[in-house]
Amino acid sequence: MYIKQLIKSLIIVLLFIAYPTPILASSPGQAIIIAGGGVQSTNTIFPYTGEYTREMYRFLLGRGFLDEDIIYLNPQTWVDIDGDGMDDSIVDYDLYDPLSQLEAAFTQVTSLLQPEQQFIFYIHSHANIDSINLNRTTSLSAQKLNEMMGMLPSATQQIVILDTAYSGSFLDDLASHNRVVITATDATSNWNYNGDNFSSFFIRELRKGDTLWDAFGYSEYRLEQSTFSEPNQKPLLDDNGDGIYSSMDGLASLIVIGQDVTFINSSPTSHFTITPQTGTAPLAITLDGTASSDPDGDNLTYAWDASGVAFGNGAASFQHSFAAGDYSITLTVTDPAGLSHSSSQSLSVSAAPEPEPITPASSIGKAIIIAAGGAQDSNTLFSYSNDFTQRMYRLLKIRGYSDSDIIYMNPHAPDIDEPLDGYQEAEKQDFDLFDPEPEINQAFTQAAAGLQSGQQFVLYVHGHARAEHLDIRPPYELSAPRLRELLDSLPEGVEQIVILDTCFSGSFVKALAAPGRIVLSSADDVSHAWNSEYISFSDLLIHGLRSGKSLLEVYEPTYQKLTGLSGKFRPQSPWLDDDGDGHSTSQDGRRAANSCLGSCGVVGNQMPEISHIQPAQETSNSSALLWAGVSLAPEMINKVRAVLRSPETSALDYQGQASAFGRVEVDLPYNSNEQRYEAVYEHFCATGLWDVFYQAQGTDGAWSDIKAGQVSQNQAATAAACQTGAEVKMLLNKLVYQAGDDFMLDMQVAGQQTITPYVAIVLADGQFITYSYRLGFGFLNALVPYRESLTLNGSRTYPIFSIPMPAGLPAGDYQACGVLMTAQTREPMNMENWLSFSCSGFSL
Repeated sequence: MYIKQLIKSLIIVLLFIAYPTPILASSPGQAIIIAGGGVQSTNTIFPYTGEYTREMYRFLLGRGFLDEDIIYLNPQTWVDIDGDGMDDSIVDYDLYDPLSQLEAAFTQVTSLLQPEQQFIFYIHSHANIDSINLNRTTSLSAQKLNEMMGMLPSATQQIVILDTAYSGSFLDDLASHNRVVITATDATSNWNYNGDNFSSFFIRELRKGDTLWDAFGYSEYRLEQSTFSEPNQKPLLDDNGDGIYSSMDGLASLIVIGQDVTFINSSPTSHFTITPQTGTAPLAITLDGTASSDPDGDNLTYAWDASGVAFGNGAASFQHSFAAGDYSITLTVTDPAGLSHSSSQSLSVSAAPEPEPITPASSIGKAIIIAAGGAQDSNTLFSYSNDFTQRMYRLLKIRGYSDSDIIYMNPHAPDIDEPLDGYQEAEKQDFDLFDPEPEINQAFTQAAAGLQSGQQFVLYVHGHARAEHLDIRPPYELSAPRLRELLDSLPEGVEQIVILDTCFSGSFVKALAAPGRIVLSSADDVSHAWNSEYISFSDLLIHGLRSGKSLLEVYEPTYQKLTGLSGKFRPQSPWLDDDGDGHSTSQDGRRAANSCLGSCGVVGNQMPEISHIQPAQETSNSSALLWAGVSLAPEMINKVRAVLRSPETSALDYQGQASAFGRVEVDLPYNSNEQRYEAVYEHFCATGLWDVFYQAQGTDGAWSDIKAGQVSQNQAATAAACQTGAEVKMLLNKLVYQAGDDFMLDMQVAGQQTITPYVAIVLADGQFITYSYRLGFGFLNALVPYRESLTLNGSRTYPIFSIPMPAGLPAGDYQACGVLMTAQTREPMNMENWLSFSCSGFSL
């Protein structure tokens, strides 16, 4: 260590002899800054790319560079550098034809650079080894960048800063005696683009007047200490032209960028806009503080309050709804050093006028409700789709729609009329989606024929999907362009409200955008995070809408709830587009603030609420008492449930029809002595913290808000209920069959756990055919479970089938087989998931 420092010190002395003063020209020189990677929605790092390239631009301006000295390449051509909220027209090239534009930039700076001036090259982007993305389709190779750098006058001092993944792979290609090359990572590592980012540390230190060497050293140290950055992120520096970072480097300790200055921290300036500043309650306004600025280019924190009440969650720009009243809105911005500044504006919200008389139900409009994905056993999501579509039907009835106004599309008929009795009402099922494409076309034709200008149309879909495709019933998918055509076929002047609760539902927003159309999606366009089992977009939305609130009043808390999920739940990002631009932005919400399903202000019966629950408890065996108190009388309650989330349950990416949706749900009967709903659950088998979600349903089908409790299982349970052994045995009535014989097959199972059973007949040629409890025999070599879920509690024999042996089957040896697998396994062919296996042979 000491020898390394001694060598480095010797190098510095020699460099001082060679360069007795820092290498600076009388005027700074030229610079090229690139915001690479493309601005498409799939480039999730571009907001950081834009931020850091703007920070570099501001830094160079502070070090003596002029706008005309800096060539800025950025696909976002509107850029505000000075913080006045206006476009500063500083982008020189939009990277539409990136290589040609970059060559033009190098040609320009080559013609302007003078001997002993500096040239700065800075890029932030996605990258691979020896290749940096300029836009979505075009990359800049290390060799090509070196060729362009070779165009520069040899006497100029060249500083190359690459903040990309794998940027260290450029070090050897760019090595030159008059060039300092700084990379955010080594040649093989990824990198962190937000939080503890190389550029944030590096530019901050440069602003203080540090040399390149000191700023680099500080950034290197911070990344080594960071708990947020990539664990292997290792910045590199080469300033002696040998293409490696070693103890022989050190020239950068003599170099500062531009003019050497003393760093003095300046206070930021708070500035924000309120749009609109007056209106009628509930008033949805947009608060935008992004015009706040800091002379030093520091990142600011934002704190909002309305007449002393904090709100906004630290966002720079967001939407918020206000009740009637006069407010003083204050924004306080603070820089990293603690200097702050506040500004205030007034907001006046007048009381809403008296509600207009409720429009008769026959004139409200039409609605189409679709439970997508199919009712087959393999679709484990269907029970949730079936529930939410019935809840939407009941909501529309409350808001003034009649049965004839609602077109209900679901393989199962609904249970709608109050009180709920558990019986399906076939007359309310308009289409069973057996042949979905013509049925959907007919539904829209029927809706269009009954609609007039001034009425409302509602489309609600819950189920499976992929990007821009709704999985209505396999194999039929409804594409976003086709759905757009169907919506466009409705009469002009009809308010259209489209609510899509599917994964990737945000991918429909752009395709469906149109004036007068409100599109609500439960998720964004790319994320695999989508919650249905425990916390659901539809549950939150429908519960809020039952209270008579506007779409925006319900959307905002739903958005906050889902985006704020963490831990065992994946954050989910709903979108709202109501201005017809195909994007969910802070500009949306004005139409939704004045729009309701049906008639605004119309509410249903009093919704049940969970008033109190079993406090958090610990158990060392497998059982615990679960209970909840409810606000309404027992005769007004249909059911109370506790939904359990095991410590072993983790948030998984959505996998389409292959996704395993399932949960443990415990019904809580009413205990009149305790005046509460309770049950003992005896399968707290997994060690750790169990989440318990209590919810009550009224006789009209309305569900309460969820109240969450916990049960801690302290040690591995040894009770019989937790013994996980499972066995299967297949039983035949004969060993040899002829055509027409009675072919009887039973399955004998034993154990104490929840499993997924498969039953199959292996044919004489080795192929197989599975048998399903609901569907019967499947297709050849297609894996379909006998039942999706079966809870074993001791020994039991299930009769599988009793049929005449079909004629025409070839003679030979056959087998009747049964397999017990871990519940809802996604890999049934993986024998590691098999708990028990049994085959009984027979001849034909």
